[in-house]
Amino acid sequence: MKPSESQEVNPSPETPMMGQYRERKAELPEDVLLLFRLGDFYELFGEDAKEGANLLGLALTHRQGTPMCGMPAESVEGYIARLVQAGKRVAVCEQVEVPRPGKLVRREITRVITPGSLLDPGSLRSKENNFCLALVSGRDRLGVAALDLGTGEFRAGELQGEGELADLLCRLRPSEILLPGEEAEPRLFRGGNERLEEFLGKWGKPALTRHRKWAFTPEHASALLLAHFGTKSLAGFGLAGVPLALSAAGGLFHYLREELRQDLSHVQDIAPICRDDLLVVDAVAQRTLELLSAPSHGKSFLEAIDRTLTPGGGRLLRQWISEPLRDRARIHARQDAVAYWAERDRSRRALRELLPNIRDLERLLARVAQGSVSPREVGAIKDSLKPLPQIRALLPSLEEGEQRRSELEPQDDLVAEIERALVSDLPPSCREGGLFRVGFDAALDALREAAENGKKWLLEFERSERERTGLRSLKLRYHPVFGYLLEVPRGQLPNVPAEYVRRQTLANAERFTRPELQEMEQKILGAEGRARELELELFRVLRQKLCDRLPALQKVARALNEIDVVAGLAELARERGYVRPEMVEEPVVEIVDGRHPVVEQSLVGERFVPNDTYLDGLRSRLAILTGPNMAGKSTYLRQIALICLLAHAGSFVPATRAKIGILDRIFTRIGASDDLANGQSTFLVEMQETANLLRHATERSLVILDEVGRGTSTFDGLSIAWAVAEELCDRNRCLTLFATHFHELAELAQSRSAVRNLSLAVREIDGEAVYLRKVVEGVIDKSYGLQVARLAGLPERTIRRAAEVLSGMEAEEEDPQSKAMRVRRRRNEAEELPLFPDWQRSKGQEKTDGSAS
Repeated sequence: MKPSESQEVNPSPETPMMGQYRERKAELPEDVLLLFRLGDFYELFGEDAKEGANLLGLALTHRQGTPMCGMPAESVEGYIARLVQAGKRVAVCEQVEVPRPGKLVRREITRVITPGSLLDPGSLRSKENNFCLALVSGRDRLGVAALDLGTGEFRAGELQGEGELADLLCRLRPSEILLPGEEAEPRLFRGGNERLEEFLGKWGKPALTRHRKWAFTPEHASALLLAHFGTKSLAGFGLAGVPLALSAAGGLFHYLREELRQDLSHVQDIAPICRDDLLVVDAVAQRTLELLSAPSHGKSFLEAIDRTLTPGGGRLLRQWISEPLRDRARIHARQDAVAYWAERDRSRRALRELLPNIRDLERLLARVAQGSVSPREVGAIKDSLKPLPQIRALLPSLEEGEQRRSELEPQDDLVAEIERALVSDLPPSCREGGLFRVGFDAALDALREAAENGKKWLLEFERSERERTGLRSLKLRYHPVFGYLLEVPRGQLPNVPAEYVRRQTLANAERFTRPELQEMEQKILGAEGRARELELELFRVLRQKLCDRLPALQKVARALNEIDVVAGLAELARERGYVRPEMVEEPVVEIVDGRHPVVEQSLVGERFVPNDTYLDGLRSRLAILTGPNMAGKSTYLRQIALICLLAHAGSFVPATRAKIGILDRIFTRIGASDDLANGQSTFLVEMQETANLLRHATERSLVILDEVGRGTSTFDGLSIAWAVAEELCDRNRCLTLFATHFHELAELAQSRSAVRNLSLAVREIDGEAVYLRKVVEGVIDKSYGLQVARLAGLPERTIRRAAEVLSGMEAEEEDPQSKAMRVRRRRNEAEELPLFPDWQRSKGQEKTDGSAS
């Protein structure tokens, strides 16, 4: 840096640079931290510096009374991510022209980063989307829109009620939710902001942001989106006749483009956020089946089946699992693709050797559109496009394969140009220079040669000065402010020639310059500076060529994602012995030797015991499943739901044979937890979940129930379980598996031909229960709770006493006369109870006698 530019590193309230900083800061809301570019650093000033230093653990310095906190430019994305994760919004003010001596560098705010617009690859999970979601409420509906800035995926639609919103939030897990600024909360939420924030907190605690209400008006939204997509109507995007969805989409688009100053040129489409052709898996089912996340000690279902090798493929598989299909033709198309790769081991292995070379193409292309792509990331795009011809050659000759082949449009000319332009070992940013190969641009080569010749001149000048002056310890040094200098040790200062001009004093030496040295310095630095400017311009031209091909490159990225998913599912099928399920229209679940896809992978030294399942709308609509604790009822229930879900996603399934009817919803009521913050007990939560499935289950729904009614007294619980089972069988007529310890429910099979009794087989040896993990016809009338209590470590004396009590109760239960006598005895005892217990009477007597006061 030259002396005339030194004011840039000594900011004070009086300098032009600080005036520029205050102008940019005034453009932002007060709560936004402004990162101000100064050379190779970004600086925070004033109160921003104090807050940033505290959050980041950086040193707080002062220049002329102004607090400062700085971070290196090459690592700024990590610092920004940490600030955003701490709940802050961050604006980045960049130098938008090359610094020149004596001139204040022009700076502009280029982007504002929030949780929903974070693009740093090191701060995002590669196989998960990062959605920003907008909510607009109507009288009885909600408009929603979600946009992932990193991939360009944009979705919008309308929902009914909190239940559908909960399902959506569970699937998308947005990091930021946007609301119209003047609206206290969506009208469907009662209880104000606290109620809304409590509801949203269940789904990952997304940041809640307010935006200008006028940006959400249908008129403004329509004009904004029509201008962006260059169309005359939004009907093709599914936004005709859904004003709330249109408002949400427009408000979200305006927020990201205008408020956050993000380039959205890579957003090419709007997809429906909810579709009628999807199998609905609500939030309760997603949680209990552990579809996308699991407790810290285990794998989620998604983790267990994921064999994708690219980040984009991982995100697409996540979408397929959270949004299974109901369209039989589309399911068959996916199954055909899986079958192709499953049947061709050599081709699949060759493909899976190429796929790891595919980087996160979707997010890299988003950074191209944003103008923030680095040289190394351009190199990564080139590396991702290079295997396209080999991948295309492996695709099937079927119609589906031809479609994929057309989407994988060859990019050989672009790959060749990037390879011809950029060096193989690229720097992390453009500022270092050295991006382009020798021979790519003649003007750049000439400038580099001039700088290189100048440096050779410097080496020769240093040698000749030593010989001319006799100063054998003289060395040529470079200082960023003072430039090239001749350094002389203090002991040789008396021999310094008179023509040397002193420029800098050190502890043990002095530094000098000469006119010819200054002249050559200007030539060298001028050539290097012009070379850097030219490299920046050449890189911008290269980036623009990528931008021009953005739609075609995004199509390539999507096709590669889908190829990765189906090849991964084929790999899973071959690895675990999965089969192609037969998909039919009638409601039926017929599974032979079904296995739990997660549990069977986690077993060590033990074979998973497979089980059959048969449910249909006539002979076996409701299956009552009884069996002891720890026999595997919950595993069996979950495996049926997961197999059905896998089939609807287009995957093969863990079974010997399977025939699955097209379902509309999967309901689960397995386990429950209380919600004490809202005054909801475990039993209340259980009843709410049961009520929801009773209202919405149809003949095409699969319902999985485990222990309904166990959260209250025995007779209350049994009565509720009985009534629920009757309702599901007679009115909802859905396919139901009902696991219970209420063995009395087995009597339903005597009055209803569509009810079957199943049980988990147990063999008792020397008083110990041996669990066979096999589902068989019939009912079991013992729960073996004492054996489980012994396994849990209850004292043996407690187990013996429990056995005595149990024997007595079972004897009375079996003897009608004893049961009648017990009831009559308890009634008589109740009639004879005194008004006050003995301890209260004695206490009252003491007070009467005056012995206690």
